[in-house]
Amino acid sequence: MNRRKKQREIPTRMQVLVSLFLWRGPFGLGSLWKSDAFQRREKLILTLAVCAYSVLLLVILYAAGRLLYARMVF
Repeated sequence: MNRRKKQREIPTRMQVLVSLFLWRGPFGLGSLWKSDAFQRREKLILTLAVCAYSVLLLVILYAAGRLLYARMVF
């Protein structure tokens, strides 16, 4: 029986960036910090960018919710 060790697939820079901004958002920060494809400074900058992006999305969703609620209430 031939048993091969499972090799850890290392995500590329593009895969990490796509998962951060389009798919997982702040939940993908763990994969960013585990990735060896980025330097520490890049990781800090991307962490701040993802946090700002997430807060901006929450503010937009909140404003849209208030607007829709205001239109529903007579």
